[in-house]
Amino acid sequence: MLEIDGDGKEMSDTAIIGAGPAGISAAMQLARYEIYPFVYEAAAPGGLLFNAGMIENYPGFPKGIEGPELAALFAAGLKNSEAVVCPEEVLSVDYGAGVFRVTAGSEADFSRLIVATGTRPVSLDSVEYDDPNTEKDIDYGIGMIRTVAGKSVAVVGAGDAAFDYALTLSKKNDIVILQRGEKPRCNEALKRRVAGSERITVLENASVEIISREEDGRFALSLCGAGCGSTNRMTADHVIAAIGRVPREIALLPGLSDNFDELVAGGRLRFAGDVINKLHRQTSIAVGDGVRSAMEIYEGKGLDG
Repeated sequence: MLEIDGDGKEMSDTAIIGAGPAGISAAMQLARYEIYPFVYEAAAPGGLLFNAGMIENYPGFPKGIEGPELAALFAAGLKNSEAVVCPEEVLSVDYGAGVFRVTAGSEADFSRLIVATGTRPVSLDSVEYDDPNTEKDIDYGIGMIRTVAGKSVAVVGAGDAAFDYALTLSKKNDIVILQRGEKPRCNEALKRRVAGSERITVLENASVEIISREEDGRFALSLCGAGCGSTNRMTADHVIAAIGRVPREIALLPGLSDNFDELVAGGRLRFAGDVINKLHRQTSIAVGDGVRSAMEIYEGKGLDG
């Protein structure tokens, strides 16, 4: 089920859902075999790299590299791979008559599929909002506010992401980290850096109960917990929720459940990157997953349908 386009280039019957590090790496590896997949990505290629601060553990950059800069390099690699990028959100995937039917803006059939959909943030469901629009204005990353300056930012969370967001934004803003427990869940290096920042305050044992909007548009947060002391209310220009992430699932498994084990065992269905890596969400791991998925699809399983 290979097609030849107008340039004489073979377009594979393989689709990749997601253009983060895993999906991009899979596309680049397939291109080495002169197989050019269809890559679905509704947002800009690069995934969560746009939210990352300084990435210090990715080989090849001994002094580290900013997340958006690395995302741009990944995007350039995807472009050079000549994969077909479809800027659409995949709504569902079904399987029947030997093909995966991918439904996005339109429908398309493929014989092989790599799912690299990454993760989605855990929402602040336990918080009460004064208005539905207030909830919509909560940020779940720093991609949209990375360049703000002279603002106050409340970061809800105590893990690596929360502390990394705080450090990145503290270069030009004042940050308060709202930590529910007594101890942060981030790594020791992040904890030391936050402790050494004059622009970051950590409130321990502080839970957010209500988020509302002031007349001037700022957020008002009602807090509870021992760490709040006599102050149970604060205001901020921006609120970021960083309380965890879970796999970003499309309407996939119901449509594949009857054939799931067979498709995985036969090498026609692969999962790569953060969507399957639970706590081991690292760019280098996602890259390896993507390359391995592409190799397994190309190698012993065949591309002849």
